[in-house]
Amino acid sequence: MKYFSVIALFLLSVSIQAETVLVLVAHPDDELAANGTIRHMVNTPLDVHVAYSTSGKYGNDVRGIINTPAELGQQRESEAIEALGALGVTPSNIHFMRLDDHSLNIYAMAGPIQQLFDNIQPDIVITFGAEGIYGHEDHRSISAATSYIFNNAISSKILLHLAISETKDSGYGFTHGRRAPGNGVIHRVADYAINYQLDVSAYTEIQKASLHKYVSQFTNDKMALMSSYYENAQCPDGTVCEQFVLARVKNNIGNTTSSLLELINFTQVNQP
Repeated sequence: MKYFSVIALFLLSVSIQAETVLVLVAHPDDELAANGTIRHMVNTPLDVHVAYSTSGKYGNDVRGIINTPAELGQQRESEAIEALGALGVTPSNIHFMRLDDHSLNIYAMAGPIQQLFDNIQPDIVITFGAEGIYGHEDHRSISAATSYIFNNAISSKILLHLAISETKDSGYGFTHGRRAPGNGVIHRVADYAINYQLDVSAYTEIQKASLHKYVSQFTNDKMALMSSYYENAQCPDGTVCEQFVLARVKNNIGNTTSSLLELINFTQVNQP
């Protein structure tokens, strides 16, 4: 049984054994919000899985090349495999649930997500918070459905939500006044509500390489702005980091919240 950490390659004197992490998002490219963390976890003993509830087939091809949902879904899946490959995630650990975009029926989503949990047995689950960062209905749906399944999953111990703090959002250059691309206003999390963060400055070039695989989704100008964000958007302590809210820790795991999360060795910025 492997001991794990999100930062260290090994840990001494730990009592919780957890091996698998599942990053569960809605569309190919949503993982860009945590691709530095994903890259980091790949370099640890953790078995890192990334899953998409939809293939984003009802989106748009910014190049104007693909015009049918089926083709766009296939293209976006291919881009996701390449983007995650740049982060070191193997194709066997990439999962496409292929649910329809704009599905708000979390109970219809529950079966496929439950099957995913049964197959992967994740110890740590990372997904969107309730507002989906910028209110996208698919982001909110996957958040609700993941929480629903997590609560009853025997293997799962930690549920983390991706977040953008008020301070970090002030450097979110490509949103132009905190408006997300084509959707809505960024739902910022108060600085004091962020529980954990991870300095990802060492992975900037890999993050940008991963971003540039999504040729159907981002224009060159947008990629340049997003690349600048990877370099410059800072957390309150001045580091370029990715941020998380601790949504839940199971009570039956034999450790306190603080001692368990010390194992993953994020920087704790506020008490849960």
